[in-house]
Amino acid sequence: QVHFFGHTMDESYGNAILTRAPSSLVMEIFLAGGSIIGDHHIQRGALFVEMGAIRVCCTHLDHISENERAIQAGGLVRQLHDLRGDSKAMLVVGDLNALNDEAKWDRLDQIHEENGWAPPE
Repeated sequence: QVHFFGHTMDESYGNAILTRAPSSLVMEIFLAGGSIIGDHHIQRGALFVEMGAIRVCCTHLDHISENERAIQAGGLVRQLHDLRGDSKAMLVVGDLNALNDEAKWDRLDQIHEENGWAPPE
């Protein structure tokens, strides 16, 4: 089974979970927050799938602002807490965009500068 949630206008990319296990619940979660570039709001989301004794949530948090990531992560945790219900295992995966490597930050700053974008926070 392939579960896909495209959180862009044209659904050209998003989050996906591939599984051989039967799914009993599939849910799309929209996340609050997200950076704004010009007049474009970068909306993010998560895909939640329950498969037997395990639940998987795949997300992609904001890549520009630490503050926006914190807003999105907090909202996701609250929504997942509401879904918890019992003691089934829950795995949260995806691109959390947490950079702590100075060389990666330097490269990201360079890319932003080359494109005329504001530097990441």
